[in-house]
Amino acid sequence: DGQRSSAFEQMAFAVEMQPGLEMELEFISLVAAAGEYEDAIERLTRLEERFPGNPELRRARAIVLLQADDIPGATAEFTRLLSEAYFVEECFWYLGQLALQANDFPQAIRYFERISSESWLLRAQQGISQAYLGLGKPELAIQTLQTFAAANPKRTFDTLPMQADLLMAMGRRDEALQIIETSLEYKPWDTQLWLYRGAVHEEAGQYDQAIKAFAKAVEFGPDNATALNALGYTLTIATRRYEEAEGYISRALEFEPDNPAIMDSMGW
Repeated sequence: DGQRSSAFEQMAFAVEMQPGLEMELEFISLVAAAGEYEDAIERLTRLEERFPGNPELRRARAIVLLQADDIPGATAEFTRLLSEAYFVEECFWYLGQLALQANDFPQAIRYFERISSESWLLRAQQGISQAYLGLGKPELAIQTLQTFAAANPKRTFDTLPMQADLLMAMGRRDEALQIIETSLEYKPWDTQLWLYRGAVHEEAGQYDQAIKAFAKAVEFGPDNATALNALGYTLTIATRRYEEAEGYISRALEFEPDNPAIMDSMGW
């Protein structure tokens, strides 16, 4: 809520009431989330003096370094943890992400392919798909997700939005829409899916269908500023229903008064 000092005071009180490594790590996570990376590292260093060689602390240091964009430092810490067999699956995933950032797509695939635990497997497949896309192989990117979905039916839904993104990037709009239709069969109340469907129709100039999709998004997310703005803006540019559009955009501004995209819609 922007009240940084109050947040730190609350966490300091929590640490005082429940001292221990777990709460100290929570404090460090809060400090890092606030962008105070040097302070977070200093706190970690002091804790490491009290708990030398503790893998939880080394993991926390690696994550803070990653948040601070110290890519070499983060890579070194995750590699060290991996060499000592701590947080193995998590290390493979972070190292894969770091390889993606460095555009070392083959190395990223090698890291992601070594992940096998259920909790990290979907993210690993998404990482492999991103790497194939980086290599200019979108068909393999989609195939990776489809193969995973076929082998893990309970996780199918989780792969669908990314499949749709890939198809859109390849200009295969109709196939992307079919994926969204399938997704809506799983979750017909999902505001984000209706927004996605509306955006695809709008991009194709199919404004009547876009308005219907955005109206559904507002129906299921009446307090969603993005949905309200999307419907209001599309009504503005595609119809003469300006008073109705103003109502939706005004509501969006109530939720996000400083959002420039919503201000732009109101201007139009």
